[in-house]
Amino acid sequence: MSFRFKTIIGIAVIEAVTLSLLIWTSLTFLKNSNEKALMERASTTAVMFATMTTDAVLSFDLASLESFIAELLKNPGVVYGRIVSSSDGLLAEGGDRRILAKPFAADTDFRSVRDSVYDVESKIRVEGVDYGAVQLGLSVTALQELFGSARNRITLLALAEMVLTAFFSLILGLWLTRQLGSLAEGSRQISAGNLGYQIPIRGRDELAQTADTFNRMSLDLEQSYRQLNDALTEARRTGAELALSEAKMRAVLDGAVDGIITIDEKGVMESFNPAAERIFGYSSAEIIGQNVRLIVPEPHKKRHDRYIQNYLQSGIPRVIGIGRETEGERRNGETFPIELGVSEINVNEKRLFIGIVRDITERKQTEEELRQHRENLEQLVDERTRELKDTQQQLVEQAFESGRAQLAAMMLHNIGNAVTPFTAQVDALAASLPEHVVTYLEKSYADLNDHRDGLGIYVRENPRGQQVFAYLGELIDSLKDFQANLHRNVAKMQTSLDYVGDILSLQQAYAPGEKEIRQMTDLNHLIDSALQMQAGALEKRNIAVTRDLEPNLHELVIDRNRMVQVLVNLIKNAYEAIAAGPQAGDGGQISVTSHSDSDRIIIEITDSGIGIDPGRAEEVLERGKSGKGSTGLGLYYCRMFMQNNNGKLVLESPGIGQGMTVKLIFNRQ
Repeated sequence: MSFRFKTIIGIAVIEAVTLSLLIWTSLTFLKNSNEKALMERASTTAVMFATMTTDAVLSFDLASLESFIAELLKNPGVVYGRIVSSSDGLLAEGGDRRILAKPFAADTDFRSVRDSVYDVESKIRVEGVDYGAVQLGLSVTALQELFGSARNRITLLALAEMVLTAFFSLILGLWLTRQLGSLAEGSRQISAGNLGYQIPIRGRDELAQTADTFNRMSLDLEQSYRQLNDALTEARRTGAELALSEAKMRAVLDGAVDGIITIDEKGVMESFNPAAERIFGYSSAEIIGQNVRLIVPEPHKKRHDRYIQNYLQSGIPRVIGIGRETEGERRNGETFPIELGVSEINVNEKRLFIGIVRDITERKQTEEELRQHRENLEQLVDERTRELKDTQQQLVEQAFESGRAQLAAMMLHNIGNAVTPFTAQVDALAASLPEHVVTYLEKSYADLNDHRDGLGIYVRENPRGQQVFAYLGELIDSLKDFQANLHRNVAKMQTSLDYVGDILSLQQAYAPGEKEIRQMTDLNHLIDSALQMQAGALEKRNIAVTRDLEPNLHELVIDRNRMVQVLVNLIKNAYEAIAAGPQAGDGGQISVTSHSDSDRIIIEITDSGIGIDPGRAEEVLERGKSGKGSTGLGLYYCRMFMQNNNGKLVLESPGIGQGMTVKLIFNRQ
């Protein structure tokens, strides 16, 4: 056997072995790397899908789960997807029905794949608790076809190369050896993880094509690895962002002082934060998925679903956006006051309602305590007020009794003052009787009677007879003077008697044994009665009276007789003031009005009389004082009557000669 042949055989054997090793190594690496990439992709996809569906699984949001399945199936190579709950079983699935019909068994590696689908599973786990799992299958057909194509192609290339080697071993032995060395080096670099390693290409033969294919395969592996690594990095970043966002949201919800509850359009609760758990006594695990009616007391419990439907149909908010106070129901059935605010949001074209609940039990208790304290304080104030009124009434009664004694002493003194001049006037009247006139009349009568037969001659010729008529003239003048003096003395005695009468009337009105007879009284009727009693005196003095009485005037509980006496007295004072004023003898005007407001009833008597100095209004109301020279007891009596009947008497006058108004002001009873 020649060296060439041996060389050719050796080279062929070496090349065959090397090529076989290269092909096997490349295919093994290609297979392993692609299988690993696919397994990592499947695992990453499952983990991301589990993370993405966690909230929807926890809230039992089937619509969102279905949409997630649909989005998953859009990814190349995904054959099916399935979401399973630990408690409720299958939640959602989609994809190849033939594969879905088979029992799920997760594949640990490609050797366990029997149906050209790599099955993988990822648990849905929150805080160490498994709530379910996502199951998905990735097709390995493309990868197997790639492996088959690569294997067939490389095998063909190897056979072709071996044939060519046999023909061109002598010419191309050295070159083939170097080319195979490059391939070997490239295989070692790839095996070492230097993906994308490129070997030099010499010529255009099969080995060059193999080298080119190797280079392209190396680049493809590098690109696939880079894409997978980028996808994994993006998935990790997205997962981290989602985890951060979820952590922030969870921190906000968990740290909120108020209860935050989310419900869907059917009233089913989808979230229930820790504050809500504390307020209502339910854990989120046991209440999520329940209807919100569970925490609503009667009568709204049965109507709550209808409230939501009415809003969804009409679009008219009655609670949304409006904070209000209502009631909630705890787990133990206790009803308690809450402050509720409801808002609406849209998530993935789904309407959700967020309720923010605040327990205001303590605030209501505080308000109730304040209300009770206020009532107790008001009651205490009322009691103290009554005590003060009772004390005031006692003081008034004591002062009134004291005033009676003082009044009696004053009356006795005034009666004495009145009787003394009365006695003097009687004595003066008795002393003023013209006794000499009577004597002269008797003598004149006797003379005339003695000469009655010649009376004419007697008065013409007899000197004594001539003096009779002169005496008669003097007697007539004396009788006129006596008559005038008599009128003056009688008037003075009448004034004294009137004064005594006023004193006795006042004493009788406030005597200890005298009791008032109080009853509901129409004041307008009493005004008419008083005017009727004084009608004669008013007409005699030619005084015009005008009335302006408020219809349906509020009635008072009062002594009718004494009230009439007061009105008569004031009307009398009015026309006496007119008689003493600038219009004396020319008539005058008296106006009587009645009116009321929310607190008072007022009677006004206005005259056009003499009036008073405004500074003396209070002085005139004191006993013994008068603005027109009278006793002054009338106004004093009227004032005492008003004070004794929860009212007051007020005098108003612009000045001397400008009239006066007397106001009787009663407080409503």
